[in-house]
Amino acid sequence: MGQFNVGYFVGSLSSTSINRTLSQALIKLAPPEFVFSEIPIGNLPLYSPDFDSDYPPAAQSLKDALAYTESGEVTDEATAGFLRNFMAEFHTHVERVLTVIPRP
Repeated sequence: MGQFNVGYFVGSLSSTSINRTLSQALIKLAPPEFVFSEIPIGNLPLYSPDFDSDYPPAAQSLKDALAYTESGEVTDEATAGFLRNFMAEFHTHVERVLTVIPRP
C-alpha cells in the first residue's frame, strides 16, 4: 500500500479541545502509511462571495492544503475494505473514550 496524505480539521482553536485529543488518538492508531497534517482554520475569514474571484491568503492556503491531501476517492476494494475496518476500529475507541469522559 502506498502513502496516504490525510488532512484533518480540528473544530476548536483550544489546545485542550476534545476534538484535538481525538484527532491525536486517531493519528496514533493509524497505520504508518497514513501521513497526517492538520489544516488550520484559525485565521480563515468569514465567508463572503466577494472573495470568490480573489481568495484571501488564508483561504488560498486552505485550498492548497486540501489539494495536497488525498481526493477521498478509493479506487480499489482492498483499500476500501482496509479503510472501513480502520474507521470501525477507530469508532470503537472513540466510544470507549466517550464513556469515561464526565458529562456535565
